[in-house]
Amino acid sequence: MPSITTGRGAFGDFVYLITSIFGAYFQYLMGLMAKPPLKSLDREIILITGAGNGIGREMCLYLGETCPKVTLVCWDIMKQSNDETVNTLQTMGVKAYGYNIDISNRERVSECAAQVREDVGDVTVIINNAGVLHKTSSFLNLTPTDIERTFNVNTISQCWILREFLPNMVERNSGHVITICSTTGHMGVANFSLYSASKCAQRGLIESISLEMESKNVHINFTTVFPGFINTQLIANTNMSSSLPMPMRTLEPKEVAKEIIEAFRRNEEHVYLPRGNSRLLVLINNLLLPKGGNVLRNLYTFESTEKQ
Repeated sequence: MPSITTGRGAFGDFVYLITSIFGAYFQYLMGLMAKPPLKSLDREIILITGAGNGIGREMCLYLGETCPKVTLVCWDIMKQSNDETVNTLQTMGVKAYGYNIDISNRERVSECAAQVREDVGDVTVIINNAGVLHKTSSFLNLTPTDIERTFNVNTISQCWILREFLPNMVERNSGHVITICSTTGHMGVANFSLYSASKCAQRGLIESISLEMESKNVHINFTTVFPGFINTQLIANTNMSSSLPMPMRTLEPKEVAKEIIEAFRRNEEHVYLPRGNSRLLVLINNLLLPKGGNVLRNLYTFESTEKQ
């Protein structure tokens, strides 16, 4: 087995660890007190998956309103709704291109990426937003199709997309990857086993790639968003109840889109939505392990409203 040494020695490594932890917390607190200015997105070519509805559509529209000089590349499996997003953007005077695509299909992603490079140019920003939640159900009630489709769309598709566009970002030594994850990407939730597993894998993938880029001194920014419950079609058949006097509220796509775009423009690395409750849930889960999940399970209940 290969040995790994840092050259600092045990005591030096300990000092490095402590100073790094305090430095990270200091940087985080400073960010809370004084938010950095929003960076310009002029002439950026931004790819957004799941652009036809929900958060994806709202992010496109918010970008069109606040950054009219961007070029938006809209990907979605639903052609009609994606075309509507593109048409709305073009009416606003924004350069927008729409592509009908199943991102879980590796060959189709490769073909579509080549077409984007020919039609538009090199993508400089990726917003991996598309996702599926087939049903809120016990793991034993899930079908093989549910399992394969969820991982193919939520996780594996991001591998195909990043393999297509990340090399050019590395070559240019610039770019930004925004990943719409979930609070369930930090902790298991009963009746969300499949969705949670796919989001945990998604988080691990992005964290690992980010560290790889950092170790090579490649200046690509990564922003990972961990939202809670959002009022979209994704949770249309799911009911959440809580025994807390101030439960985590359901977010609206417009406010989430605004938070995501502004966080991305500030180069924030991790974004928890809603800003207070969501981060608190993750903190409770981490502090109370291995019983954290049991505590959270007693606070929040998720049930399907679909007829079985």
